[in-house]
Amino acid sequence: MLTEEQTKQLVKIFRKYFLNAYKMIFMIDQKQADNFKDRNIYYYEQQHQNHNHKHDHNHDQKSGCCGTFFAKIYIPYKEQTPLEKIVHESFSKFNVKENMPKLLKYCSDRFMNIKKGGEKDKLVWDTEAEVYILNEVLREGLQLYFQKEIKKQMQTEHVIDSKQQLLLATPQTWTSKHPKIPLEFLSGPFIESLMKKGHGQMNPFIKNKDFTRALFKELDYLERDGRFEDQIQESGIRQDKTLWVTLSQIEKESFKNIYFIAHILSALPYELNSKAQILAQISEAYQFSYFNKQRTQHKMHYDSSFEKNLDTGKKVTILYACLEDEHSQNRVIVDGVEYVLEQDIMIGLMSRKVPYEVIGDGSKFFLVRYWIDGPSNC
Repeated sequence: MLTEEQTKQLVKIFRKYFLNAYKMIFMIDQKQADNFKDRNIYYYEQQHQNHNHKHDHNHDQKSGCCGTFFAKIYIPYKEQTPLEKIVHESFSKFNVKENMPKLLKYCSDRFMNIKKGGEKDKLVWDTEAEVYILNEVLREGLQLYFQKEIKKQMQTEHVIDSKQQLLLATPQTWTSKHPKIPLEFLSGPFIESLMKKGHGQMNPFIKNKDFTRALFKELDYLERDGRFEDQIQESGIRQDKTLWVTLSQIEKESFKNIYFIAHILSALPYELNSKAQILAQISEAYQFSYFNKQRTQHKMHYDSSFEKNLDTGKKVTILYACLEDEHSQNRVIVDGVEYVLEQDIMIGLMSRKVPYEVIGDGSKFFLVRYWIDGPSNC
C-alpha cells in the first residue's frame, strides 16, 4: 500500500516523464495530432511571449527546458477539441491519482509477461536489462492504459469522428489512392457464396505461408507485451482476449505484416461494392482475437441484427486465421456449417443474417476480425 507522499511523488513522475498529450492524441487520431501540435505551440508562445523564449519545435524534444513540451496542453480549455479535453482531464493530477492502483497493476502485469517471455526464450535478464524494460513498460504502458480509457470515454460521449465510417467505399476512390493495387483479392466463388448462402471462404487467401508465420510472431509479441485485454462486458459468451487497432495506428516499420493484412482487408469494401453493389462503407478498424488453452470459445452469436435496437451497423464480418500449430483443429461454425481453421484461411459472413461461433482445440491462434458497415436494406 502506497503512502500519500509516495502516491504524490508517483503522480508527479508519471505526469512529467511518461504521459505525453501529443503522443496520446497521435495514437488515436494522427490528423488531430498535427493540428494539436501547431495550436499548442501557438498558445505556448502566447503565454510565454514576455519570457524571451520562443519554442522551436524542430529541435531535439528531449533537450533543455522543453524536454516535456509536447506532454502538456497549453491550449485554453474552451478552445480544446472534444478529444483534447478528454486527454486534458485524463492526465490531470486528480485522475492520475485516482487511477494509481489500476495503473500500477496494469504495468506490473505487462512487466511480468515480458519477463516470463524473456526467461522462456533464455534471454539475458540482469539488472541493466530489468531497469531498461521497466522504463519501457512505464513509458508505453501508461500511454496504452490511458489510450484505452480515453477511447471508452469517447465512445460513451459519442465524440468519435464517424465521418470516415459513413463514406461509401467507391471503387474509384480506391483506384485513385492506390492505382497500382487492383481490386482482385476476392474470388468469384467466394462472393457468390457470400451473397447467396450468407457465408463463404477463401483458402488460401494471401497464398503465402511464410507471411502468416511472420504475422503470428508479430501478434504473439503484442500479446506477450500485454496489449490484449479480456472482454469483460462479453465474458458470458466469449473467452478470447482482444486488441483493437486502426490502420493509422499500426507502426508500419515495426509491424509490417500486421499492416499488410490490415491494408488488404481495407480494400474489401471497395471490391465488394465493385462486384456486388452492397453499399459497403469505408472501414479501417480491426480487432485481433487471441485464443489458447484457457481461452477456447466465442459462443454462437450475431455480430448485428435487422432489429433496430440491436443493429450495430455491421454488414459483413471477415475472419482471418493465423495459427501456431498448422495441424490444429480449431473451428468456426457459421449457420451450422463447419470451417476448420487452416493457416491463411479467410471466412466471410453476412453479419445480420447468420450467426457464428469459434471453438478452439487448446492450441494458440489469432483471428483477425474485420467488419464492413453498410445498410440493412440492400
